[in-house]
Amino acid sequence: MSTMIDILSQIPRLNANVDFAELEVELTDLDTQLISRINGLINIHELSHRLRIPAPQVLEVMTKLVKHDLVYFDNPRVADRLLGRLTDLEPLEPESEIEPAPDFVDEFEAEPTPAKPDLKLVTPAEPAPRPLEPRPAPRGDAAQLIDATQSGEWDIDTVFAVFVEMHREHATGVLRVYRDDLTYKAVYFADGEVVQVLSQPFSPGETLGRMLQRMGRISGDDVVNSLRKKKQSGVGQGEQLVGMGLITAEELPSLFLKQAEMKLRDIMDWGGGKWEFFPLADISPRIPQTPVPLAKLLFNVCFKYYDFKRIPHTAAHDVARMYVSYSEEPPFDIDEFTDAGYLQKFKSVLDEQDEPIKKLATLCRKTVDQMDELAWTMKLVGMVDYLPRPRKRAETIV
Repeated sequence: MSTMIDILSQIPRLNANVDFAELEVELTDLDTQLISRINGLINIHELSHRLRIPAPQVLEVMTKLVKHDLVYFDNPRVADRLLGRLTDLEPLEPESEIEPAPDFVDEFEAEPTPAKPDLKLVTPAEPAPRPLEPRPAPRGDAAQLIDATQSGEWDIDTVFAVFVEMHREHATGVLRVYRDDLTYKAVYFADGEVVQVLSQPFSPGETLGRMLQRMGRISGDDVVNSLRKKKQSGVGQGEQLVGMGLITAEELPSLFLKQAEMKLRDIMDWGGGKWEFFPLADISPRIPQTPVPLAKLLFNVCFKYYDFKRIPHTAAHDVARMYVSYSEEPPFDIDEFTDAGYLQKFKSVLDEQDEPIKKLATLCRKTVDQMDELAWTMKLVGMVDYLPRPRKRAETIV
């Protein structure tokens, strides 16, 4: 029975590199029901309780999913035990990068679960939370967001500040931006840089192959073949597509950036929710790392998908009457955003003097609406501030 208790306390994670729309194994309704509830936070016992499925059945399905690489566990001994390769009864080593599961409330908990006399489930002890390390004082807009609990509320106008602060702190860990308890984006940071964006629930349409198929670059058969080759070799789908001659290696960085943009676009529609940051010593090797430039990622998501009708133009707070001022401590270099010369001109003008939107538009040869959107985007990513009056600058001594 001790083996059962050890297994039940483990937390399964979906393999984000698998296209669940094109599988070589047939999934039953029970398989699909279980997969839909796996979110990297809930352990096997909780899945059994919430779905009201006997634990032996859940373990049977879990073994099938592990066998076909559809789910994994941070502790490799769990898979070995499920697959019968490990039969010792010693306790499993604690999983190093798993946070305790939160207390979710959903339709499966509306009524108390009736006791089942044929099952003897023992509720596993939750892993102790990771101690929170002291953090430096946050700057700017993020000061209202990040505290010792490494969690908070977000909305469209503040969520970018959380990303910027992780970059400033050279943070390593996973930032989860929630729409609700079961829907979120997991953004993995390594030393302050984004190395992976995963969606929960997993969407096959967000895979690189499906994205390229929608772009008309490859066919559905190419997607399936690349996934098969990936499974056989363990090499990522992007590299497989390069090896198949369907894309070039030089294209991969820009494609990974586009893929990350696509995954984060949902946040613009969600509007707000909670966020949590879990610091990690390092990123698990099971998380494929595809680094993307954070400055370009944030700029593109905001500039392309932000609803600029939200920009405050009211009598009480009209940014059109305020002065745009280049940040004294910008989180990024201006060259990190884009090769377009208009941003260089934008910065050079503000280096000389803080300007209102209308004058800034004239100096940068943009329309007022274009400059309004550009300046607001640069504010959201921490590069400019809006001030009621221009800053006093020290006079140049000749």
